[in-house]
Amino acid sequence: MTSQVWELFPFPTLANGELTDGSLLPTHPACISCPTRVCATDDGATIGEPRICKFGVTYARIDDHRLLTGVLVADSPNMNPRAKSRLRKEPDRRINGSKITRSITSARELGAGVIDDFELLKREVLSKLEHEPEMHKALSQQLRRDFEQNVQQSHDFLQLAKLVKGHAEALLAEKYPNATAHEAAERAPIEGSIYFTTELMVLKLDALVFLQDPQRANERTQSFKIHPMVLKYARIYQWQALQKELAIRVEGDCFSSASYNPQAIGAVLQGILDNLVKYAPGGSDALIRFENRGSEVDVSFNSLGPKIAPSESKRIFLAGFRGEAARSIESTGQGIGLATAQQVSDVLGLRLQVDQATDEPKRFPGMYSTTFKVTLRAVS
Repeated sequence: MTSQVWELFPFPTLANGELTDGSLLPTHPACISCPTRVCATDDGATIGEPRICKFGVTYARIDDHRLLTGVLVADSPNMNPRAKSRLRKEPDRRINGSKITRSITSARELGAGVIDDFELLKREVLSKLEHEPEMHKALSQQLRRDFEQNVQQSHDFLQLAKLVKGHAEALLAEKYPNATAHEAAERAPIEGSIYFTTELMVLKLDALVFLQDPQRANERTQSFKIHPMVLKYARIYQWQALQKELAIRVEGDCFSSASYNPQAIGAVLQGILDNLVKYAPGGSDALIRFENRGSEVDVSFNSLGPKIAPSESKRIFLAGFRGEAARSIESTGQGIGLATAQQVSDVLGLRLQVDQATDEPKRFPGMYSTTFKVTLRAVS
């Protein structure tokens, strides 16, 4: 089928060792009898750039596997003797370089399926991800399945993390018997670091159940106060934020309650806060803001973060994906936290979204004001 399509192309082409006549010109006899076909292995050829082989015939790359060939570029400054000879003897095959380039550009506009070009295919897929929710959902489900084996293996790590956390709590209780574990951990640097680290590990591992089976977010629903729930998770991350001198402020009052699976909401908050603390530069500020809107409460998380390219605004919520700028700043991470948050948001209708400013602050070049927001339904 592909060869038949290329028979409509005006000039001859070569792909995977097969020559196809063009609609205006047949395959050049020199190409048919060529003993080397070096043109096919010219990986340095730029798309649409006319080049001349040692036998004087012009070729130009169309995509990853197909070449335009069998013509004679008439206006090249780099003619070899055979090319000059052919131009005199074969006037019917003379083509200006600009026409060669235009014909290739027109062919590439037909898109993937006709054009075998990885970058072109990638752009088309990413464009569909941006504008076709069903395709995004299908890819999310596939990536989620790819992580299921890791999720199942996490059970043993979860038990170990809980064991270590229990030992840290015992040490803290012995040192500060009249304080809660959290308060004692804030006073004891060594035991506290163990306690907070394992608490974060437990939170992350617990959240993985929703990546494996997002519908579990609909189970075990109960009522809770929104403000204390958010502050609970912010307080857990406060210790990590202090280690890098990141100031987290809270703005706005919220006295409303919500009715959801608390662990599922916690997975969303954990994913957002983990991303915030990981990427916000040391010495900067972060803001958690509550906004009451009648029967709904918006909770937003603003901080400085790495650039999110327009094509990445949807993909950062896919399991295993991390933005290019994010990877250059922080090499670790599996792209699971935000993916889990998005899965839960889709099930519960939390409308998780991200927005980013376009200006860089002078103090932190390469960073941008980034806001993640979720919307919770308030209950009376």
